[in-house]
Amino acid sequence: MSLFPQDLACNPDLHRELFQDRTAIRLADRCARDIERFARRLNHGTIAALAQHRAPGASLPDALRQMADAINSATMDLARFQAATAATLKADSDRLAPLVSKATRRVLAAAKRTEDIGRIIRMAAGSPPELKRAKLRAAGVTGADLDALAKPFDPVPLEAESAALVAEVARLEDFLRTRDDSLLPAGFLADHG
Repeated sequence: MSLFPQDLACNPDLHRELFQDRTAIRLADRCARDIERFARRLNHGTIAALAQHRAPGASLPDALRQMADAINSATMDLARFQAATAATLKADSDRLAPLVSKATRRVLAAAKRTEDIGRIIRMAAGSPPELKRAKLRAAGVTGADLDALAKPFDPVPLEAESAALVAEVARLEDFLRTRDDSLLPAGFLADHG
């Protein structure tokens, strides 16, 4: 019988949660260091006493052999679990890689578009409608074309687009930080391909 459960399953969500929480990482490191320190401090007498306790009536060499076999079995179980965990995490990382790449490109494009929108709004606000009309007339624009091109600038649609981009970027950055694809904006997965 192993000291560790053989049916221990890898859960990528648990690993994502762990790596998002600095306190949890510190505690996991502390547990690993405590086990390592304790194992280094074990003396032969303690090991022999534990072996005899686990195998009452067996000779000391047989009890120690059984103890060594149990420890070897447990470490092999842990090694198998660790290898399965690494494979599961790699598969999850491979599955998310295209989404990470697409999200990163989208964040960069949205940041540029938001910057461009700000520039357009500032430029339009700095040009009075009368001056714009005069420049268009001087360029030879008349009639309906002049009216269409000289109409007052309405920043509301661009401001709404900018706000939507900022919200989308926030969701994408949450995904990029956590690798939790449920945080991706609506339609992002459907657009993926």
